[in-house]
Formats: sequence, structure tokens, C-alpha cells
Amino acid sequence: MNRKKQKKGLLIAPFWGKSDHVGVYRIDRFKRWLIAEGYMVIIIKGGIKNETQMFDWGIEISVRNSIDNITTKLIKLSSKIHTKLFLYIWNTLFSSLSIPDANRLWAREVLKLPLVKDNIEDINFVLSSSPPHSSHIVALNISKNLNIPLIVDLRDGWLDDPLHPSIKRWKIREKLEKKWEMRIIKQANQIFVTSQNWKNLLTNRISTAKSKTKVLTNAYPLYEFIESSSAHESKDNNRNIMLLHAGKFLGTRYSNTVDLLLRPFLDHIEYFTDAIEITLLGNLSRKDLYELKKWFNYFKNSKCTIWHKPRVSRTKMFEYILSNDGLLLLAASQAFIPSKTFEYIKSKKPILVVTLKDSSVWNLAKDVPQMFVYDYTSSKKDYDIIDNFLNVCRTGKFEINVPDQYSEEHLSKIFMRSIEGCLD
Repeated sequence: MNRKKQKKGLLIAPFWGKSDHVGVYRIDRFKRWLIAEGYMVIIIKGGIKNETQMFDWGIEISVRNSIDNITTKLIKLSSKIHTKLFLYIWNTLFSSLSIPDANRLWAREVLKLPLVKDNIEDINFVLSSSPPHSSHIVALNISKNLNIPLIVDLRDGWLDDPLHPSIKRWKIREKLEKKWEMRIIKQANQIFVTSQNWKNLLTNRISTAKSKTKVLTNAYPLYEFIESSSAHESKDNNRNIMLLHAGKFLGTRYSNTVDLLLRPFLDHIEYFTDAIEITLLGNLSRKDLYELKKWFNYFKNSKCTIWHKPRVSRTKMFEYILSNDGLLLLAASQAFIPSKTFEYIKSKKPILVVTLKDSSVWNLAKDVPQMFVYDYTSSKKDYDIIDNFLNVCRTGKFEINVPDQYSEEHLSKIFMRSIEGCLD
């Protein structure tokens, strides 16, 4: 009897292995879901040299990323000489001039490297995840050369909410990126985005993408949040209410600022009955830190105290989430859903969401009663939302729902049905 040949999937993820890149968790889920269905997985990632590593689940192919390696060296140099001038010039140069991004040179290296060609000859499909969008260019070429299905994990869109402001400033760049986007969308057998709003934005521009675009949100973490038996009992009235915001502000979405998150507290602070402490956990940009200094002064001698703590490991972050009374979430985008949204929900803590009306997070919160949604764009501010949020943080008494639709079990079925559908 002939043994059935094992199926193989190729994942293009230049960021794989970087703990500070949120896309790692998504690729890790894809890898685990494929392995569970009997697939061999091959991952192409960026590295300091060209090499392969064999695992029981498949192969990791590292392709030297010269630009990324120079950036890493400049980060170390910046720390030594206490200036980020050279790093800023370098990043500005390549993010502005490289189309679609600084990993374009890495993409070219991947496509011509014999090490890659020798290991992907008999794969069944290729999947690319962005950012960076150069990963899709790699996958596009491999899909055409090997005549195999292309699965494009766009995650948070491309031209609908660009990562690089220069796209909108320079028409020639926007035109070139549109050409790349159209080629990739045309070749794709399946497209994943992380919210219905992202799908709407994409398919309203490119109608041919509608039939092959699916919403595949991010998922709850595997980490189990275990609280003490007294977690939902009334808080000590003499203790401050502890609130936490985890993660970056600017990062990939330039509209997220410290001001948007903290402004509702400042505007309503005179009505607070409890003292509160807000911890901002994560590495902040120079602009964020400069802005934060102003907020330290704004809240001086008030019932609100602000703390900043640098980035910690993911497990330690989960412990921080558990140790606080409430969580703060900023989503200053109509379509973007921060990945920490799902970490927050699984923790079963009350969440204050600062966002826009009808945004993706706004709509998600309709099924999550522990999320208190504040529309920062409204001309009439509803401070009752802030009061209700602080009240449940103080009492520990509130309704909770953790929707199954963001569980790995549910999302893995959507993912695998899509993969198998492309191979039929």
C-alpha cells in the first residue's frame, strides 16, 4: 500500500523569531494548526546569515537580512553614544525610498538563493504575512514559479491605512504600491484580514477581492489567567484603583497617542471619588516619552497618578494584567483591532476602550459586557462611561463574556477550511 504523501506548507515571515514583533504570535498559530492537521511546515525568515534548521515539524530557512542587521547595529550604537540621529536617518531613508518597505532587498535575496529553491520544490501552498509587505512579493513569485496556491495574510490592510506616511505624501510611491497590491490580490487564492472593516475597505476598492477575502481575527492567548478566589470581591476602599495600559502607542498606527488615552481622565478628574493609578507598560517612543512628561505635570497633586514601566516578557505582562483592577485599550482606527484586545478579554478584567464610533473594536465590544466604550470623537462626552468603569474596578462586580469566536478552536477551523479549499 502506498503511503500518502505528506502535505507541505510554506510560510513567509521575515519577522519570525523576533519576540517584539506581534506578527510572531499569528504565525505561531498558523504553524501549530497546520502541524495538527499533519502538514510539514517550512518557514522563511530574516537572519544574520543564510542557513537551515531542521525540526520535527519542518524546516526554518534563515535568509540574511542586511538592512535589518545594519539597523540592529545602529540601535546598539545609539545606546552607546546616546543619540538616535544616525538610526533616524537610516530608518527614514529606507522606509521612504524602499518600495514597498526596507525588506525589499531581503525579498530579492530570498528569490535567488539556492538554499531556498532546494527546500521548497514540492510544497503545496505558500502563505505570506505582513507587515512587511515585501513578504507578499516573495510569495507571489514563488506561487507563480511553482504554480501553487497563494494565501495572503494581509492582517491590517495595506493601502487603506498605510504604515508609512510617505505613501500618501508621495503619489509616485502610492502608484507603485498599488501596482504591487493589485498583482498580489489578483494572484491570491485566499486573503485573510483581521476585521470586517478591513475587508470592507479592501473590497470596496478592489471588487474582485470580495469572493476570496475572509476575516480571520487574532486569537486569545494560550496563557491561562487564574485569579485568586477573592478576585471579584469588593476592593479595599482605602486602596487606589489600579489601571493598566500594556504595549506601545505609536508602533504601527500613528494615530494612537498618549493624549487620546489620558484626556478623558483629565477632563473628568474633579468628579473622581477614588484615587487611581495608571501604569503604562511598554517601551515608548521618544515622542511618547516627551508627551508623557506633560501628563505627569497635568496630574500633579490630583487623584490620578501616572507610572511608566518598560517592556517586560509576555508572561510577565499577563501577570501585570491580573494584578490590576482594570485595563485601558486605545483603538484610534476605524478598522484596526489591537492584538492585546484578545489578551484583555480572556483575562476577564473590566476594560475601558477609547475608540471611534462604529470602529472594529466598537462593534466587537457589543458582545463583551466587561468592555466600557468611550467615543473620543464625540462632541458630547459621556463621562458616565468612565464613572461606570471605575465603579466596577472598585467593586469587582460586573458581567463577563468571553466570546468563543476568538478562540483558537474556532479560528483554526476557518483557517484550515480555507487552506484545504485552495488545494481542492
